[in-house]
Amino acid sequence: MIVVLLNVMFKKSLKRWGYSLKSSKLNVDENLPFFFTAIKHSEANWLVKENVNLNNNYGFSIQS
Repeated sequence: MIVVLLNVMFKKSLKRWGYSLKSSKLNVDENLPFFFTAIKHSEANWLVKENVNLNNNYGFSIQS
């Protein structure tokens, strides 16, 4: 309730300072390498095993 009230009363000031309830899409290009080529082989294996474990035991995964 307070956030909505502040947004209504100080909308222009909040927007100028970078605070807004409106979502915006960021386009960030940092020229980073592919994830699995950037990490060590042992860490990549651990991540894959952890993902399989989470999927088998809890029904969700952290990686696509």
